[in-house]
Amino acid sequence: MGKSARYDAIILGAGQAGPPLAERLTAKGLTVALVERKRFGGTCVNTGCMPTKTLVASAYAAHLARRAAEPIPPTTTSRSSPPISSTANRAA
Repeated sequence: MGKSARYDAIILGAGQAGPPLAERLTAKGLTVALVERKRFGGTCVNTGCMPTKTLVASAYAAHLARRAAEPIPPTTTSRSSPPISSTANRAA
């Protein structure tokens, strides 16, 4: 069996609160163990609370980057759209 270690505090989970708590306790001179089962940062950072708009914008940017080398298809009509009047959208 391996050598045992003694800790003043054992923090379970490296989510939002774990690392700052470990830092504060070690700053006070305590010996701390930080235990994380999966990913450092916890559920919120890795899978849970990421803002949807950020994920969608990132996916769109990746989509554009992947398609950047593709040729632009020719237009199917020879007519151009009529110009939009600057007064058409004003309320009467």
